[in-house]
Amino acid sequence: MPATSDNNSQSLDVALHGALLREFGFELTPACRVLDFGCGDGTLVREYRNAHFEAFGVDIVLRNSEPFLFPIHADSYRIPFDDRTFDFVFSNYVVEHVRNLSASAAEIFRVLKPGGVSLHFLPPKATPIEPHVFVPFATVVKGRPWLTLWALLGIRNAHTRGMSALAAARSNFEFLRDETFYRTKRELRASFSGPFPEPVFADMEMLKHSYAKARYLYPLAKRVPLLASCYGTFLNRCLFVRRPR
Repeated sequence: MPATSDNNSQSLDVALHGALLREFGFELTPACRVLDFGCGDGTLVREYRNAHFEAFGVDIVLRNSEPFLFPIHADSYRIPFDDRTFDFVFSNYVVEHVRNLSASAAEIFRVLKPGGVSLHFLPPKATPIEPHVFVPFATVVKGRPWLTLWALLGIRNAHTRGMSALAAARSNFEFLRDETFYRTKRELRASFSGPFPEPVFADMEMLKHSYAKARYLYPLAKRVPLLASCYGTFLNRCLFVRRPR
């Protein structure tokens, strides 16, 4: 479990966000206005609203129609809110799908209030299993022969289940080519450091507060910081940025 919250109605995700932000000196309370960048069906937005936050979501393709969910354009990533609207903006496994990350970072900066903060959770480029197609090392090795091999071995996701191996490999190839943009730590920092000073990779903080079994590594990682770096490099990455006051 992550650090607990006084509000029992908070979901694990809301509690995790709050615990991580406290590590950086920011208190996430229902007085904060929250934006989910890349909200999908709006699940996390509803979790925040159920916890009495004024929360909204934006995405290129909205899977639900709700008055608190808004579309954005695939090229400009223009967020349909005024400057300095939000206290906290987050994304959850979205950054790896953003083609122009510098443009989206600039938009997030624009809608954050001075002193506002942002967290971005994403799979690292070196993750052993690509989290969408489930093919080993497909964040880096995206060629058809490699994808075909694993399709022949029976690897499928919900979209390729029932397809032939060749059809599944072709679908995975097109998805990885057109819809994923895995970046190194240096590339991520470069994209966010245009508008934001000093992006921080919260590897140790994620180990400390994760509600997965990885949190049990935190006491050892305090003694051996390389463990936290390995966690962020291979399993789960979290990027923290703050708009200066």
